[in-house]
Amino acid sequence: MLTLALLTSTLALAEEHPTYRVTKQIELDDPALLVATVGDRIVAVTHKSAITLVIGADSRTELEYDSERRYMPRALVPDGSQIAMASKEGGVAVLSLPSMALATRTVSDQKLVDVSASAGGLAAVDKKGTVVVWDADGDELYRHTELNKAPATQLSVAADGKMVAYWAGSMTGGDGYVLRGENVSTREAVPNLFDMAISPEGDRLATVDSTGLKLWNPDGFEQLHSVSWEELEGMLGTPPAGTEVDGAPLTSVSFSDDGRVVLVGTSKAQALLLDASTGAPLTRHSFGTPCKVSSAAAGERWVAVACGQNVGVWTRK
Repeated sequence: MLTLALLTSTLALAEEHPTYRVTKQIELDDPALLVATVGDRIVAVTHKSAITLVIGADSRTELEYDSERRYMPRALVPDGSQIAMASKEGGVAVLSLPSMALATRTVSDQKLVDVSASAGGLAAVDKKGTVVVWDADGDELYRHTELNKAPATQLSVAADGKMVAYWAGSMTGGDGYVLRGENVSTREAVPNLFDMAISPEGDRLATVDSTGLKLWNPDGFEQLHSVSWEELEGMLGTPPAGTEVDGAPLTSVSFSDDGRVVLVGTSKAQALLLDASTGAPLTRHSFGTPCKVSSAAAGERWVAVACGQNVGVWTRK
């Protein structure tokens, strides 16, 4: 069942940016794990289905896959054309939409802990710290064996498929890496990351951790800007009563398709858009039910935010 509801949103907009207006909240039958925006469509991925939502027509199509739950969806190519999934056998499965063609790629015989996908390529890391990068055709570009065997990891591959940002550590912190083929840049003592993203141009890296949002220059892992969790709380305002979910306060971060906006999601059923250069707030939204923001995407026409079984939609003017 598809339910649409008009929403209100408090806006704080910078003049040089497009304006955004929260217009719809779409309810799905299952929690949305990943979202992408493509023209007048939004693609949402659950454990069971890939769902294409046509916003102007208020309609959707649904493609069911993996009924046996052999794979875990981990990444969605920004144009919604492929889902990258971690298999129980330690490899990567790439599902093409809408053809439903499935291709597999091998990392090692170890369990995968993270996968990232872009239009230019795919990257995956296993629990032993082996990072493998493939191009868009599925050919292996490079791999780093046992780079860091820490228990927690985050991974992000750039739009060109050649650069990868990687963090490995524990709840007390870890090390950050930027990989370009055989070239490895390292940043020690990076706080425990909950998510990371590379800008479309590859010139900035956004991370969220227990202390807040940070923007980095990938060259040398130089920190450019930092917005503390206390500052973000002030921008977000008080969440609706009863909507908080246990866990890390910040749950997701991503860039808009033009790289000018950073989207941040929380475990308090809230999402925030910020200027990617300065960290200044642009607009915010609170969902009315308890949920964690799992994924967000900003395209030419729409911003989509997945939070539990809901997808919030902003119109970009």
